[in-house]
Amino acid sequence: MGDRWHAILHHPANAEFVSFKAQAKDTQGNAVDQTIIRAYALK
Repeated sequence: MGDRWHAILHHPANAEFVSFKAQAKDTQGNAVDQTIIRAYALK
């Protein structure tokens, strides 16, 4: 399996949802952009 990564998120006090945007590119020039809108709700 490929490389892995992790992130620590700090949410603003008034945030209701979290969205993510990720970009990746390999040494052969292949690339991907992914956006997840409202990935999860905050309580």
